[in-house]
Amino acid sequence: MAQLDQASLAVQPELTSGEGVLWIGQPNPNRIFYKEDIFLVPFSLLWCGFAIFWEAGVAGF
Repeated sequence: MAQLDQASLAVQPELTSGEGVLWIGQPNPNRIFYKEDIFLVPFSLLWCGFAIFWEAGVAGF
């Protein structure tokens, strides 16, 4: 609980009346990819390639 109190004091100037810190933490630094990424990463690369191809065509390259 002391860690939560320190965080509350650190961000107190940014909070408006009635607001408070409920949780502090950070993501797991050892986990970079999740199981959903097996579909999202390739789809994102294909979409980005299509967008670049489309824009290049529109620009006349």
